[in-house]
Amino acid sequence: RVLDRGVSVALQYTYSRTTDNIANFGGTTLSPFPDGIEGGDWLRGRSDLDVPHRALLAVDWRPTDRVALGAVYRLRSGLPFTPGLRRGVDANGDGDWTNDPAYVDPALPGLDAILADNDCVRPAAGGFVARNSCREGIAHGLDLRFEAGLARTLLGQLSIVVDALDVIAPPVGALDRALLLVDPSGATTTDPLTGITTIPYIANPDFGERRSGTAPGVFWRVGLRITP
Repeated sequence: RVLDRGVSVALQYTYSRTTDNIANFGGTTLSPFPDGIEGGDWLRGRSDLDVPHRALLAVDWRPTDRVALGAVYRLRSGLPFTPGLRRGVDANGDGDWTNDPAYVDPALPGLDAILADNDCVRPAAGGFVARNSCREGIAHGLDLRFEAGLARTLLGQLSIVVDALDVIAPPVGALDRALLLVDPSGATTTDPLTGITTIPYIANPDFGERRSGTAPGVFWRVGLRITP
């Protein structure tokens, strides 16, 4: 929409839902519950790539015939993830140490604080978490552009264009998805009659935090443009 002479605005919003039974995007290859759980297939549900909300706002301002300023602001839902255990802990013994969802025991030390701060974990109290029940934080992005006319040529207007990409950008780095940690002070025991192994757990106080989150930094791009 053109709001005024030299000012244009574009607004875009997309809503989508993605469900599948493929868990391979996060490195998981096996279902932790091959026979299903609570009458359903654990893998069927929210996709690893489900991003329901996406929005974009673009503004272009041309105060003169030779100068243009632009901005693009992006917003999207965070990617979903399954609260579980650290890589290397194969809790269900199926040979895959990346596919174990967490069992939410409200009596576990330190878990009460996590339940109070995370709505995505609270409904699973007393059972296993659902696949991709939690999400990362909302991701924001901002790009800026400056364009200035240099000269009129036989081919058209020659302009210099300077782009500043990712002026605002979501942090990058691994997200701590481990809801439970193996208690180093506890003892792993195996019942000689049933063969069931009991692993001592503690709640992870850093659950949901980025373990090495940093801003990607601004990417600068400079170029020449000829407009007929």
